[in-house]
Amino acid sequence: MRQALLLAGLLAAGCGGRVWDLAQPIYIDVAADTPKAAMFALGLQHAIEATGGTVSPDKVAQRIFLIRGNDKDCKVGTVAFTDTSPGKWDTVGICDSQALLNFSQAYADTNAGHEWLHVAAGRRDHLPCETRAIMAAYSDCHGLVPFQPPDFEYLCSTGNVHGGRCQHEHDAAPDL
Repeated sequence: MRQALLLAGLLAAGCGGRVWDLAQPIYIDVAADTPKAAMFALGLQHAIEATGGTVSPDKVAQRIFLIRGNDKDCKVGTVAFTDTSPGKWDTVGICDSQALLNFSQAYADTNAGHEWLHVAAGRRDHLPCETRAIMAAYSDCHGLVPFQPPDFEYLCSTGNVHGGRCQHEHDAAPDL
């Protein structure tokens, strides 16, 4: 019963995506026209490593794509977004916006970390502002901080991530 309620809740939250095995390396595939590409790629690397994964310099089976954002998704104030279209959950768009003018690596790390958790967990939703988590909807809720415990709960909640920070989630005995 508890598992059925969890599944129903996750479906309502807009879950999707693919399964990520953090015991296997991940390649960050960066389109040449991606704004602030080096900063965001490094931010993604930091996020992947903070969740227990590794990044490969070589193209491997697990890939996350960084692309230039499009007009539809790059609204005023948007820096980055995860493409949640079918088959695109591994794609992060970076918007070429005014917000990038004075962009620091810490800001790139926070934004890339936020998008990595959307991609890895396969979730569209956000955590409440009072959690102070990177997965809160607005950066005003958390500032430039590392992942918080609620962020790791978010990451591991859907079963899309194996290994790394989520290994114990999948090793637990099922409810009987």
